[in-house]
Amino acid sequence: MGNETSQPTGLVIEENAIEVTDRWALHSAAHSTGTPDPTKISVFVGAPPCKSNPTLLEKFAKNLMVHRHPCILKYVATWHKNGKGFHLATEDVRPLVQVLPNQTALQVCIGLQNILKALIFLHEMAQSSHNNVCRAAVYVTPDGVWKLGGLEYLCRFSELSSGYLCGARVGRYEAGRSPGEEERVPQPPSAVDRFAFGVLAEEVLSTYSSDDVPGMAEFRELCKTQLQNVSSAVRPSLDKVLRLPFFTHEFINIHNFLSELTLKTEQDKQDFFRDLSGKLSSFPEDVVASQLSSLLLSRIVLLDTTAQQHLLPLLFSPRADDDPSKDKVFSESTFKAFLVPKLLPMFCVRDAHVRIILLSHFSTFCAMFSPSQLQLHILPEAARTAKSQNRRSQKPIKVVEPECGNPPIAPETVLPERLSPDGGEEEPSSLTVSEEETENWVEWEENIAPDRKIDDLKKTDKVISNLKPQDTSHSTNLPDITSLDIKSSSLPPKNQEVDYFQDMEPVISTNHIVEIPETKKSQTSKFEVELTESDDVKGWGDDENWDDL
Repeated sequence: MGNETSQPTGLVIEENAIEVTDRWALHSAAHSTGTPDPTKISVFVGAPPCKSNPTLLEKFAKNLMVHRHPCILKYVATWHKNGKGFHLATEDVRPLVQVLPNQTALQVCIGLQNILKALIFLHEMAQSSHNNVCRAAVYVTPDGVWKLGGLEYLCRFSELSSGYLCGARVGRYEAGRSPGEEERVPQPPSAVDRFAFGVLAEEVLSTYSSDDVPGMAEFRELCKTQLQNVSSAVRPSLDKVLRLPFFTHEFINIHNFLSELTLKTEQDKQDFFRDLSGKLSSFPEDVVASQLSSLLLSRIVLLDTTAQQHLLPLLFSPRADDDPSKDKVFSESTFKAFLVPKLLPMFCVRDAHVRIILLSHFSTFCAMFSPSQLQLHILPEAARTAKSQNRRSQKPIKVVEPECGNPPIAPETVLPERLSPDGGEEEPSSLTVSEEETENWVEWEENIAPDRKIDDLKKTDKVISNLKPQDTSHSTNLPDITSLDIKSSSLPPKNQEVDYFQDMEPVISTNHIVEIPETKKSQTSKFEVELTESDDVKGWGDDENWDDL
């Protein structure tokens, strides 16, 4: 796989497994990324390669990388480890079978809606079939959000055949297998997942009353008579199932609106947030906190102007547990149990606008935090915000001080009193002072106690009154200025312009010519012949007798 790497540094996997199957073991892990609190993730540890099916987890990981959706289990990383098989890291989740006994009917309703959205995405966008929709393929995040997993048997519609389904028959959930799939593939191919979803919905709703959620009785009947029908043609599309009253009641509509807030118009947002607090009061507050707190504390909600005016004052003002009125959204016990764990890391976000909004309402919910939480998490980040932002962010810091005594961070938030600022003993400088620095000194002056200002003024007036004009002449005995050896330099005229290019003027000088005397050489030619006289030369032999030859 192209994205395989070695085990991430700083990853600590717990030894005890959360879930153990014949294919893998699920462990909790913590990944340190340099932040004070490590990130919690889940790690699937595959069976050793000697097993008969060592590639199921790899197929699961590959399909998670390819198919990304908010309702599908989030992929993090994969790697091989010698002797321990293949490893897959995902977001922090737990199996549904372990969480389901503590889920309310509304939470199950929202969870089934997430599974429906994930299946519709696979069918319509990916043109693929999951082929193993069951409780074992569903995981739940710490916030109670259901995520679809178990993608090891996923395949495209074009590759789906009766042979493929028969080959995966052993690992698939037996009750969720479509009748007659061994002979031929049900038509349309998505009918395989429709039947399995009907079985899943009937199983998870079996322990709840039909009156717990509007439309539950109708939905149960549809799952039993239509989705689980032997004839695949009778099974309705999942889009039609998603439009049933069971998935369109008031709580689901609020959840969907908050999830799709970026797609809404400004007028729709204004109408929604004006009436939201009243609508939430009609539902159990523990269900609202567990299912909607993450959405209510999202950045887009905190920065919405209508939400800041109508929702946030009621959201960040918890009421007493014995208060029967429901003008506020949450009680103190619910606020501590669900919202405080989410608010603590929010003070460490880099978005200054979010921190300022939290600090502006902090006086109404600061008592929900323990003194150790205030000192270790809230105050350090609040002090940084106060230093980098304007003075309105310093007010909530002063409200925190009575709650945790004299925190060690307090000297950083308020400057100590001093007679002069840093550098005040030096000579006055001609540098200009920025407007921001001026505002800071004004604030420093405002922090001085009024009694001390009056005492300083009285002392100053007393010193000035004791000074007499005639005493100044005898204070120093300076020599005459004419007797001093002072050298002055003449200043250039004011109107004279400075030539900045004086040093850049080129210097042009004539070249020095050196004359070299010519030496006369005899001209020679390659045709010149030197004649020498010799007595031994006989020439052509004219003296010989040619007749003798």
